[in-house]
Amino acid sequence: MSKWENIINLFNDDPERVSEWFGKNEGEMIIFFIDKGFINQLDKKTFEDYIDLILYYSLEKSENKMEKVKEIADEYLSDVNFEGGRFFLETDTDNIVQLFRDDSRNSNSRDIAKSVFDEDDWEPFDAYPQRSYFFDDCISNLNADVKYMVANNLNDELLDSKIEPETELLESIAERQGHPEYVELSTDIILEIFNDEESTLSIMDGTDLESILSSSYNQAYNDTYTSEIYNQVYSKISNFFNSETLGSKEYSNVTGINGKQYSREFFKIDITNSIYDILNAYLSEWKSNWNDIIYHGDLMGLIIEMLDDYFEEITLRVSDYPNFGDVTKNYNEIVKEYI
Repeated sequence: MSKWENIINLFNDDPERVSEWFGKNEGEMIIFFIDKGFINQLDKKTFEDYIDLILYYSLEKSENKMEKVKEIADEYLSDVNFEGGRFFLETDTDNIVQLFRDDSRNSNSRDIAKSVFDEDDWEPFDAYPQRSYFFDDCISNLNADVKYMVANNLNDELLDSKIEPETELLESIAERQGHPEYVELSTDIILEIFNDEESTLSIMDGTDLESILSSSYNQAYNDTYTSEIYNQVYSKISNFFNSETLGSKEYSNVTGINGKQYSREFFKIDITNSIYDILNAYLSEWKSNWNDIIYHGDLMGLIIEMLDDYFEEITLRVSDYPNFGDVTKNYNEIVKEYI
């Protein structure tokens, strides 16, 4: 056994005695032994207070850095898994929400992200059209094919009904049909009526189809808006981790302390392209870190501690309204499904 090996064994057994040679500075003594090539001989349990320092130098001096990252992740990061040659972060959605800026002066990015992850049926708007907007929202926005389907469906619902001619157009149709006291409906007649707002409201008032169209428009409006927000939230998270793919919200069964099975919700994303930079940035600040890697026990703890200093919180740019063209497109698709 060499002189240095004897000394490092003594250092592991009695660090205080050996560190006296360096002015009782254990950190400097650790760096000295690392420089001498004895990093793997240092007892991590003995020097837990300097674990970030030891891991930083072990990562820096490693010839295969990603293999060393895997070693560190396996031992210290409970939320990182290695699958198929890739690193994946699997963490509670509440942790992901912490990456977003909490700014009440503007649209609060953190609150918006929380809504995305917490609410499966998030409806930020009450977009059921008022009667004065029903024609513009629910009839004028129908494309030709879907409008024909709606007219045909309404004709079936009002089959054999004699419609009182309450408008000039309805009076004209009734006269044309040879019975001025009522209108007999057909799909073609309804399509003609759909060109006039007052007459359309008259024949659709209280029908099941009126309710279906109103509900469909509300759904289309909200689905379009929330889809835009969802896409932005997931894209921003992907950019944060420099991931080549979007993350996903997933579920797994876990056993509680009472032995019962529970469903756990978590967020999973590929972090292969960023995990080294994250670890290196955190461990390199071993002198100033509030808490060490053992205290955190997961990667998200390291990231959250570094927010503002190393990482920039995620900010969302949210419009007050969804894209109208997309609302119209989705509305027609939804109506088609319903009828």
